[in-house]
Amino acid sequence: MGLFFLIAGLLTPRSLAKKGTAGFLRDRIVRLGVPFLAYLVLYPLVVWLAGEEAWSAVASDQLLEWTPGPLWFVLVLLIYSGGYAWWRAGRPARGSQAAFRPRVLVWLGVAIAVSTVVVRLVFPINSDQIFSLHLWQWPQCLGLFALGVVCAENGWADPVPSRVRRGCGFVALLGLLVMVAAFAASSDSVEPFAGGWHWQALLTAG
Repeated sequence: MGLFFLIAGLLTPRSLAKKGTAGFLRDRIVRLGVPFLAYLVLYPLVVWLAGEEAWSAVASDQLLEWTPGPLWFVLVLLIYSGGYAWWRAGRPARGSQAAFRPRVLVWLGVAIAVSTVVVRLVFPINSDQIFSLHLWQWPQCLGLFALGVVCAENGWADPVPSRVRRGCGFVALLGLLVMVAAFAASSDSVEPFAGGWHWQALLTAG
């Protein structure tokens, strides 16, 4: 999901510059807001047709939870896009481009890890929120969306420096191997990975 928000961030500045604030927001409301609202209505019908629950139970649950099912990320992206448009309305993008510094990625990773730990103390993985906002993923999603925006505004991904690409690939592979080992060592329960002061939760946030 973080990759999706990174790609969305990469595409957002050009869209805003092309359409202007009002046009950009109208476009996002149509493309993101309308499908979200439609699925908010249709999701109980999908669950009912799947035969998991009686219609009365499905309808009452939806009135309490307002869940859009798998389209939760659409609302989150709409919120992020609106926030970026508001930010740029008050602070127009500069014409000059900043030079890329690899330490930006290091500090961003640290910020995402720390904020993820803090958020998951209150909203552990798979906790419930209205509209199924998946708040436990927000530090990563917002951080990578912001990275995509900054990369697009400064031309950092055109192209990505080879040493940065190789370094990120190595770190991703190392992280994958560490997580596989962590799950293997905690095969009796995955609950500690969800959040709290557990080494598994701290490792997952990192």
